[in-house]
Amino acid sequence: MVVSWNRFQQLSSNPAAAAADGSVVAVWENSVESTSTDNLIITDVYQDRDFLDLSSLYQLQPVLPKSKAKSIAVVTSSYIYDYCMEPSGTRASLNKRSYADKHGYAFVARSREFAQQALRPDQRRTVWGKIDVIQKVLPKYDWVFWLDMDAVVMNSAQTIEALLQRLEINDSTHFVIVRPGTDKMINAGVFLIRNTAWSFQFLQEIQNQSEWYRQGPSYEQGAMWDVMRREGFIQHTKFLDRENHLFNTFPKFYQQDDFIVHFAPDKCPNSATLKGLAAADSIKKGHAVTSQDLL
Repeated sequence: MVVSWNRFQQLSSNPAAAAADGSVVAVWENSVESTSTDNLIITDVYQDRDFLDLSSLYQLQPVLPKSKAKSIAVVTSSYIYDYCMEPSGTRASLNKRSYADKHGYAFVARSREFAQQALRPDQRRTVWGKIDVIQKVLPKYDWVFWLDMDAVVMNSAQTIEALLQRLEINDSTHFVIVRPGTDKMINAGVFLIRNTAWSFQFLQEIQNQSEWYRQGPSYEQGAMWDVMRREGFIQHTKFLDRENHLFNTFPKFYQQDDFIVHFAPDKCPNSATLKGLAAADSIKKGHAVTSQDLL
């Protein structure tokens, strides 16, 4: 819990005003940018780094420079649990980092948000760390391109800017996601989200879906699917229904020049991801790859 001293001094002499002020207590939304100096108490802060950032905001009021250039971040998980995703986890991160470096994007790999799920009273499943990460990183960029650890960039020539243009993304679209093949719901392993007020409302509404905290196998994906289809959210979503090649795909649907392949088997995806990384390396060397090479 973090308490703003200045705000405390203002309200401590008038408890009735404090009780009537709805901005007094706020739940931490995983980024300093989501807080306000009107907040007296911020709850659910777990990380030392977050405490330091909040202390800086409330006590020093720093003014930080912000570039006017559009910015994109490629974001993924670096959290290895049960030793399942090694050695593919490290190699998959390098695959994404190489792609980001090639096009001048930021690359962000986070693990603490996944680890902190076990510290929560509700002990959400580890995969929920993804939503915490997006809330933390999104305020710093115009777009965040999320890729699960077992997603592999196959066509590194594809840029996000060209993809957004091809998808005819306008100012009213803030979220891009696919329901591939014959799946019942979206694939939350790969998506684009824009830094807007709509997106932060969307993310927080996902966080509020407690019925999905431990409900497998979908977890945060199920929550995202439910919220996305609601009035006020679906209108601002680019929903690529049954689209298997433009954005991301599964191994069995892969065709030459497809952008991202998401390896999401029922069991540990380590071996499948390694096979995909080997195929991505072959493509860079000019070799042809088919879906059979990924199965």
